[in-house]
Amino acid sequence: MQLSLKKSLLTLVAVVAAAALFAPACSSSDDSSSSTTEAGSKELKVSGVWARQVMDSGAVYMTISGGAEADALTKVAVPADVAGEAQLHETVMGDMSTTEMEGADDMGGSMGGSGSMSMQQVQQIDVPAGEIVQLKPGGFHVMLMDVKKDLKAGDTFDVTLTFETAGTKKVTATVKGV
Repeated sequence: MQLSLKKSLLTLVAVVAAAALFAPACSSSDDSSSSTTEAGSKELKVSGVWARQVMDSGAVYMTISGGAEADALTKVAVPADVAGEAQLHETVMGDMSTTEMEGADDMGGSMGGSGSMSMQQVQQIDVPAGEIVQLKPGGFHVMLMDVKKDLKAGDTFDVTLTFETAGTKKVTATVKGV
């Protein structure tokens, strides 16, 4: 009887595990208000928008899922009571020559020698068709310059994104603690 009980329990565990693995793939939820999207849809989507403040500047991060055609994020704006300016930035790691370090200083980036990290303003962030682009710490991000008020965890503010093809999209950023 012990052996029979063990077999039954193993069978039950296997069935539950299989159900857990395959249930999400079989579900047919059509929630168009969902903030998560898959790359490859016909329309460009933006999700997971969040921000954090560091001293008198801040950063906004998000996920951009490319649509049927390639696009590019070319401009970003936030309300004047949030920050004086919003810029598209990229964090760059690696060796920098003296000339590059001087240029990084002009762009508000940090200077340093070998293995240094700096931020540089970019004119656009490419969004290839059907691919996902992450704006995240240590990579592409929206830099908030001259933050006008303390951004506390749970606060929200509008962010207006301008894309080359998709046009303007207004999203809401939620501030997370550091």
